Amino acid sequence: MTSPLIQFVNIKKKFGTNIVMQGLDLSIHEGETTTIIGKSGTGKSVLLKHIIGLIRPDSGSILFAGEDIVKMGRKEIRKFKQNFSYMFQENALFDSMTVYENIALPLSEKKVPLDDVKKKVKLRMEQMEISATFSKYPSQLSGGMKKRVALARALVTDPKIVLFDEPTTGLDPLRKNTVLSMIKSYRDMFGFTAVIVSHEIPDIFSISQRVAMLDSGKIIFQGTPEEIMASDEHKIRSFINGYEDQELE
Repeated sequence: MTSPLIQFVNIKKKFGTNIVMQGLDLSIHEGETTTIIGKSGTGKSVLLKHIIGLIRPDSGSILFAGEDIVKMGRKEIRKFKQNFSYMFQENALFDSMTVYENIALPLSEKKVPLDDVKKKVKLRMEQMEISATFSKYPSQLSGGMKKRVALARALVTDPKIVLFDEPTTGLDPLRKNTVLSMIKSYRDMFGFTAVIVSHEIPDIFSISQRVAMLDSGKIIFQGTPEEIMASDEHKIRSFINGYEDQELE
């Protein structure tokens, strides 16, 4: 078993009177794909933002390779964020930029020398088989190709961890399966740790090594896809099977 790369320890967070996390514990293991599931509005995207340091908890610890992110200063957080990349739900590609410019953007923001930018972007585009889209604009691409460009941009900085927020939202079944296969293929190729928020159950389990279910501000399940599918716990069964959460007879 791989060792935990990221650990949430007794995390509490509320916005006004809205309690989002109440003693949340979670382990994310290096080199694996961990999928976070749960009802809409339970705080899954907020959890992702805690991982990357965009939101700080009210209390508790978030450990990255044993170091507490919560105690980091601003300069340390900036350095820490270089380990991460984020693939947004709606791709977040800039319509006024070409595919090349979109992929190059994270490197340009880091003041990477121009020759190195060109080499890195060219390599990623070749690896992801999108070289033909080099000078095109997002509006000229299919939904599936936009996802591939967004993933290329997420990977161009060689991140240790990639966060995916509903990466297959709005796609038909064929394109959804293509994107899931793409994520698995490139995780295998590049070896990054993946954290995915998804409602695509059980399809998402096929590319996951670990699943965590968020409910009422806590992680109520952590384990393998096989273990969650075999669970007898009524909240888990009702969610997996798509019916109202109520006590089962």
